[in-house]
Amino acid sequence: MLNSLLDFRDILIGFVLGIAATISSGFFVCWLRKTVSVKRAGAEQIEALRAWAGTDRQQSFRNVGLRKADLRGLDLGTGENQSAGVDLSYADLRQANLGEAILVKADFAGANMADVTLDGAKMMEANLPRANLHGSSMRRAEMGRVNLMEADLRDADLSYAHAQNANLGQAMLQGATLEHADLRAAHVWGAYLQRASLAGANLTRTSISRCNMQRANLSKAVLREADLTETKLMGATLTDANLQGATLSDADMRNALLNHASLKDACLLRANLQDADMGYAQLQGADLQHSWMERANLEGADLRGASLAGANLQGAFLQGAKVSQKQLDSASVAGAVLPDDILLE
Repeated sequence: MLNSLLDFRDILIGFVLGIAATISSGFFVCWLRKTVSVKRAGAEQIEALRAWAGTDRQQSFRNVGLRKADLRGLDLGTGENQSAGVDLSYADLRQANLGEAILVKADFAGANMADVTLDGAKMMEANLPRANLHGSSMRRAEMGRVNLMEADLRDADLSYAHAQNANLGQAMLQGATLEHADLRAAHVWGAYLQRASLAGANLTRTSISRCNMQRANLSKAVLREADLTETKLMGATLTDANLQGATLSDADMRNALLNHASLKDACLLRANLQDADMGYAQLQGADLQHSWMERANLEGADLRGASLAGANLQGAFLQGAKVSQKQLDSASVAGAVLPDDILLE
């Protein structure tokens, strides 16, 4: 009886294992077929893209899968008598290489381009709203008038990119690198730039209002006549930055580093500069009315011609600053360390 039970057990185990092997084999075959099919489809799409430039350029590649595709140097932009470049909207381009590609007026709306390479690409007037470009590399890319509204550019590298008049409204740029990028007259309203590095970037006349730039690095950046109204700059580094004529009304700059920065004729109306370091900053002609500068460091700062009416300088350090008694009389200076040589006018 015991031997019969053991034999039945062995038969049952063999039966179950046989079924499992059949199922596994079926799944493996399906997976293999799918993988080969995807690779074949990807290769076919790449060849179709390569041929696209020589056709009437009307074919759409919307929603195609081109992950890790090598598309370097391809001309996917506007041809003669064409109003738009290739349509790759909502395509999967993760880890694809589009370095040096021509993408003028191409459409990448909603595309997944995480970790894509776009170094040196010509992307003028390309359309990338809400595209995922997380971790992408766009060094030295030509991006004039590109539309990146609400795009995900977290940890992306846009160093030395040329993005004049670009639209980066409400884009996510946390941790991104934009060092020495040309963003003149760009629209960056409401963007998220926490911990981003814009050292040496050119932001002349750029709209950066209502952005979050906490702990961003803007050292030696050029922000002449830029609009930073209501922007959050807490803990940001603006050492040696050029902010001449910039608008920083209602900006939050607590604990910001502005030492040696140029803020001539800048508007800092109602700005919060509590605990900020403005040592040796150039503030001639600046509007600091009703600003908060409690405990701020203004050692050696040049405040000649600046308006301090209603400003709060309580506990501030102004040793060596160039400021007149008339200016100080218009502000609250209780507990402040005043310069030994106060200007008569």
